[in-house]
Amino acid sequence: MTAFLNIIGIALIPTLAILLSAGILLTKKSVDFFADAFQSFAVGALLSVVLVKLLPDVVRHHRTLETSIGLVIGVTVVLLINYFFDRQKKNKINTNDTLLKSFVVKISTNIAIDGVVLGIGFWFGETESILLAITLSIQMISCGLFIINMCKEIGISSSGSILLLALLAASFLSIVLISKVVIAQFPEPVVKIVLPFGAALLFTKLLITEVSESKSFQNQNTFLFIGFTFCLILGWLL
Repeated sequence: MTAFLNIIGIALIPTLAILLSAGILLTKKSVDFFADAFQSFAVGALLSVVLVKLLPDVVRHHRTLETSIGLVIGVTVVLLINYFFDRQKKNKINTNDTLLKSFVVKISTNIAIDGVVLGIGFWFGETESILLAITLSIQMISCGLFIINMCKEIGISSSGSILLLALLAASFLSIVLISKVVIAQFPEPVVKIVLPFGAALLFTKLLITEVSESKSFQNQNTFLFIGFTFCLILGWLL
């Protein structure tokens, strides 16, 4: 029971961070700069977790075949998702309604991936799961800010924006807990594939996000470096 409560407590960190971004609704100011800065900081921090904690742990403790299978599946899944969104973007008319729907679907997919990764992260260890939760919470604030800004541009009310954030937060928490429970049912050989799959899933998503967003965030490289360094130091302390 105590272990389950610990899992819920860790999962609530990024969940509440999504709702925290709703505080920006109290002001009429644009949040573009803060959203960009948070996103770059979060990407740097998450890259630090993957490169310094998760991938070395996978390589050190698992067989080459299992690690390779997991990594290939993780990379393939993200590439297919990205290909799907690229096709959808080309085929849709850019009206306010379709823009909001495509934006929400893309954000929801990213949040779902993050939820699966955090669910897998519990199997790496408590330190890794805490680091993931902290760094994902920064990314969730960024996602929340982007959602609020998009809702403001389209003319959606504050209550509508808060409802959307609440639904995304609830979805994230549910995916984390479901992922943790489902993986617990897997035999050990499958779990050894799932762990590198989770690391590759997050790493590839970050690389694709950074490449696709680099035109918008080209002035935010300093925040990315600060985020990487911050999480590196935090990992040493934990």
